This record gives sequence, structure tokens and C-alpha cells, in this order.
Amino acid sequence: MNVDKSKQQEVAELRDEWTQAIRDLEKDVADWAKAEGWNVSASERVVSEESIGDYAVPDLTIETPEGQRLILEVKGRGPANAAGRVQLFAWPTLFRVLLLRKPDDGWIIRTDSGIPLRKTWNRETFVTLARDLLSAD
Repeated sequence: MNVDKSKQQEVAELRDEWTQAIRDLEKDVADWAKAEGWNVSASERVVSEESIGDYAVPDLTIETPEGQRLILEVKGRGPANAAGRVQLFAWPTLFRVLLLRKPDDGWIIRTDSGIPLRKTWNRETFVTLARDLLSAD
């Protein structure tokens, strides 16, 4: 019985750590987008993962004054040894990047072709990346 409780505690800690990382990321992105004069709205949904169970996440929709949209969508934490993935998707260009969480390195930006962008995840990087995604053709 102690093994089950210990495992449950470990899973709960992993889920709590992941959901806190998501909340921190989404707060930063919302603040940065608002500073650009972009509208931000959140919608909550439940993600179910075998490794950490069910948890609620907010997905962000960011709209520019020109009517373009960015969607920040949680994809999942993944297996127990994974650190998490979030997608940043642009509309109407349909381009996207993944944000991969690395506990020791923070958020790493990876293109669809698997190439990491070697930029520190911060406001300047977000704004540049957002504008690039929205203007790509």
C-alpha cells in the first residue's frame, strides 16, 4: 500500500510541477502580448495523460489589431521522463513552433522540422517569433 501512495504522490508532484510551469508560461505570454496591444483570451480544457492523469489547462488566443491570431495550446507533458510541449500556432498563416520545456534550460523553441531556435525564451523572443509566424508566407 505504501508503494501505491508513494507512486500517487510522485505523480501528483509531477502534475503540479507541470501545471505550474504552464501557468507561468501563459502568464508571461499574456503579459507580453498585452504589452504589444494585442487582445488575449483564455479558454480552459482538460488534458488526460496516462503518466500524470487529468489536469486542467488554459489555452490562450491572442488577437492582433489586424485580426491575426496566435494560439498557445498545451500539447501535454508526455511520458514520466518528458518535460512538456506547448504549441504556438499562427492564424491565418498556419505556421507553428513547439515550445519544449527543459527543467534545467527553461523553454526551448523548436520548428516543425525539428530545428531548435537557439534563443532565450523572453519577451523579445516571443514578440519577434509571433510577428514572424504571423507574417510568414
